[in-house]
Amino acid sequence: MAGRRADVPAQSYTPAMAERRGAAQGDAGYTDLLGKRRVPKYDPILEAIGELDEATSALGIAKRAAREERTRRLIHQMQADLYQIMAELAFPPDHAQTLRITEEHLAWLDRTLAVVQAPFVSLMKFILPGASDGSAPLDMARAVVRTAERRLSQVAHNGALPNPHTLAYVNRLSLVLYYLARAEDAAAGVDFDLAGSPSERPEA
Repeated sequence: MAGRRADVPAQSYTPAMAERRGAAQGDAGYTDLLGKRRVPKYDPILEAIGELDEATSALGIAKRAAREERTRRLIHQMQADLYQIMAELAFPPDHAQTLRITEEHLAWLDRTLAVVQAPFVSLMKFILPGASDGSAPLDMARAVVRTAERRLSQVAHNGALPNPHTLAYVNRLSLVLYYLARAEDAAAGVDFDLAGSPSERPEA
């Protein structure tokens, strides 16, 4: 997808970086974080990074499936922001690089939400995922983001997430994804599949 390339700081962190450093070093169930920290792979920070990595990949699938160019463009920026969050987590809590997500990131999400939510303000019922090819991956990515938020909440409550904007970003992101999914349904011209017991159960 064509578009402006996001600036990448000189020192960043992604799960792929850890893999390139030598997968065999993790055979005993430990891995490295920046700052020469050796931690078990079930460490809450690693759990959060792993869920964010999964969310970024799920967003990649949603980006490929989206009908709307706007959806693809917004998802691309969201993926870049999630990589910044993974980098924050990889640094020691007292490091300056743990403050990458700013109030402007939150303001951008709020502006985006206001636009994508507007056509669906009267929608008050839960929607079953899978109404269209474009919305189904977005709903899946939204669920993964919610899991990442729960993992990130544990890190924050443990006192290891010094940037308050980071958890707020992930929290708000899932709602934006929900309405982007509804926009994809609308672009596909399909009716929303409302949750609830059907009047008649289908037979096999």
